Parts: sequence; C-alpha cells; structure tokens
Amino acid sequence: GLSETELSRRPKSENFASVAIWLEDRLSESGLIGIVSGKFEKNRLLIDELCISCRALGRELEDHMVSSALLLISQKFEIHEISFQYQKGARNEPIRKWLRSYTGLDFEQESGQTTMDWNREYMISKSAEFPVETEVVNSAGTGNGNAEK
Repeated sequence: GLSETELSRRPKSENFASVAIWLEDRLSESGLIGIVSGKFEKNRLLIDELCISCRALGRELEDHMVSSALLLISQKFEIHEISFQYQKGARNEPIRKWLRSYTGLDFEQESGQTTMDWNREYMISKSAEFPVETEVVNSAGTGNGNAEK
C-alpha cells in the first residue's frame, strides 16, 4: 500500500489522480484509511493502487469510499471505463473479494485487471449512505476536493 509520503511522490501529470480517504465518526478518528490512485488513458481510468486500511476494511464502507473517490476523480476526466489492477495474495484476498462484489465480475487469474463500464448513477447510489471526506492529494491541475454529501 501507499503511505502519504509515497503518494506524494507519484507522477504529477494531467493523466494521474490520487484520492486519499480519511475516516472519522462520533466515537473516533481513524485518520487516513484509504487511497484510490490511477492513470487516465483513452476514456479509461486504470486504478493501479486501491488501499483500504484494515481499520476500515469489512465495516461495509468500501463501496461508499471507493465510489466517492471515483466520483471525485470523474470531475477531472471523462470516464467511460474503469479498470482495476489486482494481484493474488493472502493479504489481498479481502479486497479481491470486495472487488468481485463491487464490479460484478469474476476473476481467477493470479494477477491482472478487471474492467467495468463507468456508470455515474451506480457510483452515486453506492456513495450515498455515509459521508466520507476525501481529498485529491496528487493530481496536476486539481486542488483539494470534498465528496461529502
């Protein structure tokens, strides 16, 4: 996974966007709990880093966090497809399971990528339940953003 320092070292170009996700509720402040980072090419957003902290994974916030981040990125790019890169591994299995559920696609290869059509309404419906603060932390030409509803 990427730390804030590693994220700040990612290429700063018009084709990259990274969104950091913080979680705070009335009981605690979890801090940085997720990163969605990718590269845009030919109307396709390739998510090459999707990190969700174990403090947040399995709390049924994954759909909301990722959809909110993707909606924020879609303000910069005209997205037609989203591809997620994945790798098999014991530590990756919880996120791979979530990714299968989120995309509705199945993948059995050790590593590769899975692609889904961009559907703004789907993303909005997935992001509607919980307000999550997000911030674009590394994207040329884009300032900070907030995907709270």
